[in-house]
Amino acid sequence: MRLLSPPSQDWAPRTAKELIAQARGYLPAYAREKENRFIIHNVALLSEHPDPASVTLAFVGSSRTRFLRPRGLLGLDAVVVAGNSYNEIPYGTLVELNIIRRLFPGLKTVFVEAPLLMRRSRLRLTTDHEKYLFALKELEPLRRRLPGGEELSRFLAFHQANVGGFRPELKLFRARRELQLSELFKRLVLKRAPERAEPERAKLAANGEYRELQGPLLARRDWPPRIQPSSEKIWRIQGAGRDIPGDHVFELWALWARQEGLELVFYDPPVRGDLLDVKAGLGLKSHHEDLVRLSGRYGLPVVILNDSKLGYGDQWSLFSDEDHLGTCLGSLLLTTAIWDSYRDWKETGKLVHRVPLSKALEALPRVENPCPETSLEGFGS
Repeated sequence: MRLLSPPSQDWAPRTAKELIAQARGYLPAYAREKENRFIIHNVALLSEHPDPASVTLAFVGSSRTRFLRPRGLLGLDAVVVAGNSYNEIPYGTLVELNIIRRLFPGLKTVFVEAPLLMRRSRLRLTTDHEKYLFALKELEPLRRRLPGGEELSRFLAFHQANVGGFRPELKLFRARRELQLSELFKRLVLKRAPERAEPERAKLAANGEYRELQGPLLARRDWPPRIQPSSEKIWRIQGAGRDIPGDHVFELWALWARQEGLELVFYDPPVRGDLLDVKAGLGLKSHHEDLVRLSGRYGLPVVILNDSKLGYGDQWSLFSDEDHLGTCLGSLLLTTAIWDSYRDWKETGKLVHRVPLSKALEALPRVENPCPETSLEGFGS
């Protein structure tokens, strides 16, 4: 019975090659996989890239990174690996790229979103995560080189022995869990509703970026209201700044990039001013200080745009909601600010880049304006 035994429940690939080979035909069987853009969706999409050997750049991150358009705006040979993988499995974005980089042999530079939101990669694993266990395990030797690495080793050993599909009593437990009313509701509703992942995929180009830009700016009448303390977006970052460097998620990225011979660039995208004010009280400054520390230690460029002094958060019309630059101009500013900072690092060696909105606007005339109906006169002043 499919409700009790979804297709992926016992599917545990042992290699990236095996996962990639089966990703195109994968039918999401879990509620979360029908509601979000996860690793399996990006693997399936990017495995169909028409010219993988040409790709030299990858932009990796949360749903905020979805609005980058490096190829559409700047003509770069890049892929966009964005969605909810950071919240899908421990060290999710790194697990994701550790799989996807096998598709692109010419990859040279990885741009990694590094917000406060990703500061903690909780050690948890559910049934729909099991297909990524091999990729998480590949990171274990690197994680053991950093403080607290043995915790991941214990976590992996436990789940490999107890949740890896080997013990029949646990299979029975999982079947019972599938019968819980909340799970039944999710499955029955989602079975009747169009899968969100498919409409999203139709909007994407072969490199993972949106085919078309959003509206040029968000009209004031359409601004979402101020974020409330009860918002999930605030709940998810509670405590993230208390124990920096925490689980060393960003330093693990640095070690991995060095091991793989890849350039690594961190960037923290801007959020709207009301959410930025909340983050300021939850450790944003300490988070940025730690990124700067890693920048100096590993020689990595860091692009910080999420700072009240830089001016982005004050321009609510750039944002499609509290934390997404889902407008045409927002996408353009974010993409060019990151890329220009990278070019500046290559030319001057400067590591830490804080790009004010005014400077980002000055750089736009050299880019063919994809938002011709948008007047920049007086904007950002």
